[in-house]
Amino acid sequence: MRCARCDSEFFASVGRTNAAAKIGAPLYCGKACAGLARRKPKAQEQKRAEKAEYDRNRRNDIEAAQRRKAQRKAYYQANRERLLAEMAEYRKVRMPAHVEYCRRPEYKAKKHEYDKKRNEQEYADFAEAWRLLLEVEKEIRSQASAYERRVANGYYTRNAQKRRRELWQARKNSMQAT
Repeated sequence: MRCARCDSEFFASVGRTNAAAKIGAPLYCGKACAGLARRKPKAQEQKRAEKAEYDRNRRNDIEAAQRRKAQRKAYYQANRERLLAEMAEYRKVRMPAHVEYCRRPEYKAKKHEYDKKRNEQEYADFAEAWRLLLEVEKEIRSQASAYERRVANGYYTRNAQKRRRELWQARKNSMQAT
């Protein structure tokens, strides 16, 4: 037999062929062609208009929205443990791809801008001072090595040792005086 939709050849039982001939129905090669042949074609504009009408009705039906929200909440509460486990597993599987995404230069640039705006909001009136401080620290790091910065801050000097000795000496003297 030949499919009435796609015109391909296929084998059909005699009983199927006779039943189709008796009622005057076309024969199709499978369920896919039969389903596609049954559809009534609609213009793109008609589809858009129907979808817009459906969306308007759905948005305006407040009671239905509240029912859907209650159903989703009840479903979540009933299946909470399973859903949380599934989410954790999904995050675990997706983590390597997320890490690679975060390493991309365009993401880093976007994240840098986002962080800058967020910190400016956090510091409010002092945002400009905070931004200038960051620029100064960046310039210092570019011109001086870590060792030079530590020396300048007194990290490698004997000041700490000297203060400990003086404190120990002061305690010793106060104990002898009593």
